[in-house]
Amino acid sequence: MFKKLRHLRHSIKNVIRWFPLIWNDKDWDSLYLFKIMSYKIKNMEQYFRVHGHYVGCKKTAKEMELAYLLLKRLTDDIYNDIVFKEFDIKWGKANFSINDDGSLNVLYENEKTPEDKIELINDLEKAFDKEWQLKKQDVNYLFDLMKKKVLEWSD
Repeated sequence: MFKKLRHLRHSIKNVIRWFPLIWNDKDWDSLYLFKIMSYKIKNMEQYFRVHGHYVGCKKTAKEMELAYLLLKRLTDDIYNDIVFKEFDIKWGKANFSINDDGSLNVLYENEKTPEDKIELINDLEKAFDKEWQLKKQDVNYLFDLMKKKVLEWSD
């Protein structure tokens, strides 16, 4: 009977703890999947650090911490900031204006000639490609780690 009450108490705490995350969940992209995975792995990592019983639990917690940090990078979406630092230094601040026809006009401080415009567009494409590659690299690293270790993440 005591075991059932303890299980009920734990289950209620879980519902309360997970409620805000689930409430804000959206089904349209990977961001929310990564948020849920991040939350779960962080909870597991803390459990293994504090309550782990077996000899390798600290090592397992470190593996989980790495997975959590990769997920945090993905959910914080820091890649744009990393990639566009160079771009912003080279091209300066973007100035936005609306044309008479309602279309958006974007002009960068260091964009002076039509040749600059072509170079800027090429640099912009390269920056977006690099941003995508960095995301893919972290996703691959995360899932390679999980592929190798997730079945061992048990106490």
